[in-house]
Amino acid sequence: MTLLGLNTNIGVTCDKCHSGGDLISRMRVNNHTKLTEIFICNCGNKFTYEQGIINDYCEDHFASEYNFISDIFLNGFCEITVGTVSTINLTQEVPIINKVMLSPAGGSASVCVEPLIIENRKSIKVISSERTFSLNFAPDSIIKVGQRAKIGWTLYGRTKDLKIAPWRFLLIYSKEQKINKNYLLSYLSAAMALEAYINSRISKNLDDKKIDKDSIEIFIKESNMPDKLFKLASSLFGIRWPMGAVSKNKLEEIISKRNKIAHGKLIKVDLVEANEAFKTIVTGICEFETFK
Repeated sequence: MTLLGLNTNIGVTCDKCHSGGDLISRMRVNNHTKLTEIFICNCGNKFTYEQGIINDYCEDHFASEYNFISDIFLNGFCEITVGTVSTINLTQEVPIINKVMLSPAGGSASVCVEPLIIENRKSIKVISSERTFSLNFAPDSIIKVGQRAKIGWTLYGRTKDLKIAPWRFLLIYSKEQKINKNYLLSYLSAAMALEAYINSRISKNLDDKKIDKDSIEIFIKESNMPDKLFKLASSLFGIRWPMGAVSKNKLEEIISKRNKIAHGKLIKVDLVEANEAFKTIVTGICEFETFK
């Protein structure tokens, strides 16, 4: 199965209860070796491991989201003095920091911590304070200013110049925009990812047939998206696509709305529509990838 996101530590998620886990460990526990084999979730839901990966790509949970857009993952523990600014030195420079998570560890639950990104991208400062509000902590468990506390930290980041196919970059950008609540840009980028993907597949097919590059460029430029997806795919690859994992009507709807946005029409897109478009296109690309 082709990797779509940046993190090679692929997860599997149930689309019913939304529980997830690492792909390799789940396959090992269940003695499975093929992505087409069925996994039975604790909630009783059944799905293939491949569908579980697609679910994880499209999941709203922060770990799935930031795994998708990150190729750098760092974590660890450190001790801080409450009320002072502490520094976490990273083991490598992180050009783009997507997310930093801090969490009190062990008996340090009753302390407030927040990260502050440092411009050199080699360290993170931690701002801390004692809690001034009740979260059902016993009074004697509140860590006071000047006392030591242990915290855990997790960082998601990525390299600046990604050496990946343009369609994958557009999918990652779509996910980033959804995280940032820019649903219109997320929708548009996902639709553009589909076009970039199908163009690359058609170009490779024609190139393998020894068609010259200028002719391929004209062929790609003069063909519209519905024809590329539903007619050229059949004639060039000998397939009928989509095969059922995604709806042809839904793909046509996404293409139509994408064209309206690209031509300057004001379109409102909400979280549900952005999620639906992203999952439709990710599922469609994964299905198409089986024809290689």
